[in-house]
Amino acid sequence: MLKNLSVLLLIAVALFASASLTYILWISKHDNTISCVANHISHGSQGNVHGTSHYVFNKTGGSLSLNGYLEEDPTKIFNRKILFDYQRNQNTYVLRSMHNIKYPDDSVSDEWMAQRFPDFYVYEGKDIYIKIIKQFNNNYLFFIGTLPTFSCKRSFQAVVVK
Repeated sequence: MLKNLSVLLLIAVALFASASLTYILWISKHDNTISCVANHISHGSQGNVHGTSHYVFNKTGGSLSLNGYLEEDPTKIFNRKILFDYQRNQNTYVLRSMHNIKYPDDSVSDEWMAQRFPDFYVYEGKDIYIKIIKQFNNNYLFFIGTLPTFSCKRSFQAVVVK
């Protein structure tokens, strides 16, 4: 009787492990959420812009927290949240900005931002095409056009408030 109980317990553990592994594999294939953070520096004729971007993609929408400063004048600070909808075709995402929120410590004009960032990051109703490729380390490589623009390190926050 003890032998039968041990066999049943072993079968139950094996079924649980198999079900857990199947669920994990299914989630990794079908989970459309992305949450990642990227630090970047843009070098230009008007100075070096240091920035941090935190992207969150859920099923059809997402958010981007974008903040940073101008190296040559650290009083020029940008701190914005962009809520967006998107359409996906394999690794290509078309993002459309829905709401651009400026936080109180944002000290730069939209015109200043538009000289340094694509319109998507500044104005509502603007599109940007981004190719996103998941890396083997679960981080993401973002392409704007044909060039890799930045590597986005996976984070664990995947909640978007609309």
